[in-house]
Amino acid sequence: MSPSRAQPNLEQIAAGATGSGGSALTPEQYAIMEERAVYAIDQKGKLRSEVGFSTAEVAALNKRGPDIASAMKSIGEPGF
Repeated sequence: MSPSRAQPNLEQIAAGATGSGGSALTPEQYAIMEERAVYAIDQKGKLRSEVGFSTAEVAALNKRGPDIASAMKSIGEPGF
């Protein structure tokens, strides 16, 4: 986690993980996945590198990249 970001609120993460279709992820797993996604996507919503991601993760990141970039811009994430 970057020093500029606050510690994750696991209750909020759990709500996000189970909302909109549900998820089998625990709050801790969701927090890790979220961190990986933030650093994998550039300011234009493009995947920086496929290294370290499964085929399914690459497909999901390519599909949702613009949404991730937009969300990071809206919360003022450095570099976005």
